[in-house]
Amino acid sequence: MIESEYFDSPIIAIDFDDTIVISDYPEIIGFKPGAKKAIKKLKDAGCRIVIWTCRTDTDKVEEFLIKNNVPFDAINDNSAITDEEWKRTGFEDTRKIGADLVIDDRAIEFKDNWNEITKRLIGGSCNG
Repeated sequence: MIESEYFDSPIIAIDFDDTIVISDYPEIIGFKPGAKKAIKKLKDAGCRIVIWTCRTDTDKVEEFLIKNNVPFDAINDNSAITDEEWKRTGFEDTRKIGADLVIDDRAIEFKDNWNEITKRLIGGSCNG
């Protein structure tokens, strides 16, 4: 299991459209294969789940997840972080979700690999 550097238990932010669900915005078509089961496993393992979405109709997202028995702790906010964790870390609540990991269909994993990233995105290097 992943360990949290800052929090009592890991917080994982997961993008909604095209990561958890297949959508033709604004329509939600169904789940991406394996998403529902994976989120339940993460929650059962003690992770806190924050749904991360650009949708403004978060009530629709919440309704869909509850109707389909998908566990989550928050949508688009930092309410999964306890008051004690805020105090201990010295962090302040911002628009950015406080998370140990982010799962997103548009993400690029960063591991001090700017050259690899620029090569992938524009075919060049950022050396020199």
